[in-house]
Amino acid sequence: QKEKQKQSNRNLLSLNAILFLLSKMKSILIIAFVLLFAFASGEESSVKATKSNTVGPSPHVSVFSIFPKNNENKTFTLGEKVDIVCGFANNGDEAYNITGISASLLWPYDPNVYIQNFTVLPYYLEVQPKEQVSLLYTFYTDPLMEPRDYGLVARVTYSQDGENGGNFTHVFYNGTILFAEVESTFDVQLLFTYVGLLAVVGLIGYVIYNQFKAIGRKKPTRKVTSESSGQSIDHDWLVGTAADRSKSPRKERGPSPSKQRSGKPSKKNE
Repeated sequence: QKEKQKQSNRNLLSLNAILFLLSKMKSILIIAFVLLFAFASGEESSVKATKSNTVGPSPHVSVFSIFPKNNENKTFTLGEKVDIVCGFANNGDEAYNITGISASLLWPYDPNVYIQNFTVLPYYLEVQPKEQVSLLYTFYTDPLMEPRDYGLVARVTYSQDGENGGNFTHVFYNGTILFAEVESTFDVQLLFTYVGLLAVVGLIGYVIYNQFKAIGRKKPTRKVTSESSGQSIDHDWLVGTAADRSKSPRKERGPSPSKQRSGKPSKKNE
């Protein structure tokens, strides 16, 4: 009988332990359920807040874009200023407040790869219903980028007050533009032209110099000697001239006509 009583006590203790564990598990499950519900409600509220704060373009707004300097082929120089104009038209019955303009340069083959993000330009301009405005946005690219085609995305952000209002983002340009290298001011062809002219002038000067040098070498030198000093005089340079006395014959003078008329005999006949 004592053993039966001990066995019943053991069974009672086991049952109490099981009930205690079940109560603890129930409280744990309740706490987990409460936490899960709170997390779900918080995530839903955050999604709602995100949806209310981040809205796409308004159906009552139309936009367009234009590049004032080069709108046809959209080719620009790396590192130089690029201007783009955003046209904003309010077609609704309520005013919109333009907050700013921004732009990004993308990889043309993957729009998720951003090459360069440009500075946001704040405007804070109110556009009344049925009103149109033009907004200028200027940005500069990195001059060290590779010259090629890039994707450009330009956005205008605006807001509207009221129950149906919110923050809006409108992409007014989404396309490809070409960036070329910086044009060098150094003209290689002009340099070669100047070098060629200098070479020709130098060649002409060199030829003239050699001609004068050859003439100076061919000029004869005079050798003058005196009989008293025993030095000879070289008259070779006078050969063929009027001053050449060595080859000019000397004429013997005959008796004058007056002497022939007088008939006086010469001293030799006497």
